[in-house]
Amino acid sequence: MGLLSGDTLGPLAVAVLIFLLLLDLMHRRSRWAPRYPPGPTPLPVLGNLLQVDFEDPRPSFNQGLSPSSDVTATPPRRVQQEIDDVIGKVRRPEMGDQALMPFTVAVVHEVLRFADIALLGMPHMTSRDIEVQGFHVPKGTTLITNLSSVLKVETIWEKPFRFHPEHFLDALGRFVKQEAFIPFSAGRRACLGEPLARMELFLFFTSLLQHFSFLVPAGQPRPNDHGVFAFLVTPAPYQLCVVPH
Repeated sequence: MGLLSGDTLGPLAVAVLIFLLLLDLMHRRSRWAPRYPPGPTPLPVLGNLLQVDFEDPRPSFNQGLSPSSDVTATPPRRVQQEIDDVIGKVRRPEMGDQALMPFTVAVVHEVLRFADIALLGMPHMTSRDIEVQGFHVPKGTTLITNLSSVLKVETIWEKPFRFHPEHFLDALGRFVKQEAFIPFSAGRRACLGEPLARMELFLFFTSLLQHFSFLVPAGQPRPNDHGVFAFLVTPAPYQLCVVPH
């Protein structure tokens, strides 16, 4: 067996790093508690460099900045006030700020719920015969989860078809993670990139609102609540005015 050379050490180091990252993500996911804001703290030394795009978050960003429904009313101003109180206007947002910013975290979650960019989950197959609510599902059956039906069900969400960040806040204004919040699917086959996508959404969203305000230009219609369906649901084209905050 020969010694490792410089040509082989590089790929090996990358493979080990990816393995440790995935192991860390699975470990953090197993420790998440329902009442605490989700998302991992950046790894030591590497910091926020490990914000890999496992899933393209741009549709969610666009939906979050799109002033649809009541998004341009109270929520952005409350988010900016929370950013000013916790972060200020100089330093950059950090993942540790989530615990002190329950309303901002609630808005990010409500953007994912309301935007509903992935209507269906990936196909799965049953490994054995099962029974679900009285229905027999034989082994080998292909199952496709309807994520949208859970994110918009009227028996769970107070205002399922309106942008309502209070869906994720209790009576004291503390963040509460709802069991029906599954935009990244659920179970052991949920999206592996969920923690990184949530980290990107929080950091980008707070950074943008820390420095800018987003308004509908005078004389222009408000963006449509209904997106354009393709592989993912994206917002219909709209015009937006960006001004310094």
